[in-house]
Amino acid sequence: RRLDTPWVIGQQGNIDGEFWKGDLACIIAFDRQLSSEHRSEVQKSLIKRYQLADLSKPGNPPKSPAQRAIASLCLVLFNSNEFAYID
Repeated sequence: RRLDTPWVIGQQGNIDGEFWKGDLACIIAFDRQLSSEHRSEVQKSLIKRYQLADLSKPGNPPKSPAQRAIASLCLVLFNSNEFAYID
């Protein structure tokens, strides 16, 4: 991403129609790129504040073919650079 252009929270690109439709729990803005240590501190703080699962710790990988398939689908969806709407 280019950081030297105007930004709008919740819009992807300059297409008039790609606006965020949902709620935001928290926005944290920094005036610089965070080091690995600072990024980890922010992540731990948010995990504690919102009582989230710590995904940085290894969990049990999916074992069945169906679990592996849905895990692969989720990876593709969340890395597609688009918003995902799940009902």
